[in-house]
Amino acid sequence: MNAYIIFQSTETLTLTEFEVIDNILNIKFNSENQENTELKQYVFKMNPGNVKVKVLINGEFTSFDNIIDL
Repeated sequence: MNAYIIFQSTETLTLTEFEVIDNILNIKFNSENQENTELKQYVFKMNPGNVKVKVLINGEFTSFDNIIDL
């Protein structure tokens, strides 16, 4: 099963690491503030399998605004 994580941000977002610990997939991103205030969209395709997904930006847990099952 494929899944997508979609972020919208005025900051520059970079994927830094995937790691699985105790059946939880930790996806780590870094964000960098930019002088530009234009909203950018980032789309990451993944196949998480049977693990739970946890997203961290700059080391802090980030919740999802929407989760859609297609």
